[in-house]
Amino acid sequence: MTTQVTTQPCAHEAPSSASPVRGAVVVGYDGSPSSVDALTWAAAEAGARRAGLRVLSVADPGPHVDARALARDPRTAVRRLFRDEQEAAERRADEGVRRATQVEGGPLDRAVRPEGSVGSATAALLDASRQAALVVIGNRGLSQLAGALLGSAAFSVTAGAACPVVVVRGQGGLRAGPGRPVVVGVDASPGADTALALAADHANLTSAALVVLAAWPTPEPDGRPEASVRAGAADRAEAARERALSLHPDLEVTTRVVRERPAPALVAASGGAGLVVVGARGAGNVHSLQLGSVSHATVHGSRCPVAVVRATHSP
Repeated sequence: MTTQVTTQPCAHEAPSSASPVRGAVVVGYDGSPSSVDALTWAAAEAGARRAGLRVLSVADPGPHVDARALARDPRTAVRRLFRDEQEAAERRADEGVRRATQVEGGPLDRAVRPEGSVGSATAALLDASRQAALVVIGNRGLSQLAGALLGSAAFSVTAGAACPVVVVRGQGGLRAGPGRPVVVGVDASPGADTALALAADHANLTSAALVVLAAWPTPEPDGRPEASVRAGAADRAEAARERALSLHPDLEVTTRVVRERPAPALVAASGGAGLVVVGARGAGNVHSLQLGSVSHATVHGSRCPVAVVRATHSP
């Protein structure tokens, strides 16, 4: 069962290009197809925000160690290895910059900065997140991030970053806009309001509609009557709609109240969306990571980019 309420915009206007958004967009890039998609999305986002773009390429020297050279002359072998890997990382970062400046609507050349380094991609992205407005990663790639989506390293970035993280699923050119709404899940968790603020800002930035999704589970929790549980979800959706309109009065806002578990409901809504925004519970440091089952499952199953937002992130 689905309830929909729509607020039509009053002479909707595109966001003003006169007021840039503070904070750079950081993207991890290693040349893999997934990182190219992430780079494309991040470049368009930086252009829309009128923000800088930092292209991070981190080389992991581990797989390239020459055991025989290391045995003969460890100091020379290590120095040469790190020199070669540093140069390779810098070349990839420069390549990323060239790609980014060719993205339609992307940032100006002077606003894109390449950063190549040797070490842990996870650590580099977590460190960069402290000064970033947004970190963007692909669903595969980034050296240690290769392998299954949200493996240990990607999980660390998504759960431990000091700013929201966008995991780009599908083609990098898939973005929110007219006809492709921003979908945000709302519940009673501390991160829901922060996620809502980011979703409303992104919808306003891209001239997209905003869909506020509240899911109520079945069977009903704690033995409460079905009507009571549904009413609570509807109240949360309506409160979120009012909050979004208080931030951006001209937004087109639709509420959906669905009888479904949150993650499947968000995954289903991602099919026609340009961005799904989900709140995540988490402590915010690499020693105590929690992503939450809903955000984890949404990132795994979504058919469009997903923004993961924690309560500790600034809206």
